[in-house]
Amino acid sequence: MSKAATTILCLVIAVSAVCSVTAQSVDQLSNREKAIREEAVIALRIKLEQAESSRNEAKARDELLKTALLYEEAVNHLNKVGPIAAVEAERQRTVEGMAEIRLKLADKFQKAQKFYEADQEAVRILKLDPSNEAVSYTHLTLPTICSV
Repeated sequence: MSKAATTILCLVIAVSAVCSVTAQSVDQLSNREKAIREEAVIALRIKLEQAESSRNEAKARDELLKTALLYEEAVNHLNKVGPIAAVEAERQRTVEGMAEIRLKLADKFQKAQKFYEADQEAVRILKLDPSNEAVSYTHLTLPTICSV
């Protein structure tokens, strides 16, 4: 064989070896990503269960804050899972529970005349659920209260 043919043959073999390794790496990454998402779904369901049981008992501001943090953790797990249909029910329960708790916190902050904190609670809900009408109304009326 000529030197050029040998060089081309070596390059073809090297490229095919790299392609084979890359295909295996993609499969490994895919499996790893799948495992991470499955773990996040399990953690989401656990945190959501904790948040919902805490929500039923939360009345004081400290208890509401703890419950809100549980919902925040559930939201973080939702973000890891991504937009898949398998967790749509959990996503809905998380958004509804978070809105309820954050609205209660906003109400407590308003009654304590902590309007900035109340507004921040409304903003947090609107980031998760921009179509929430109760929060939109609260959020729109807060600057009026603050300027009085």
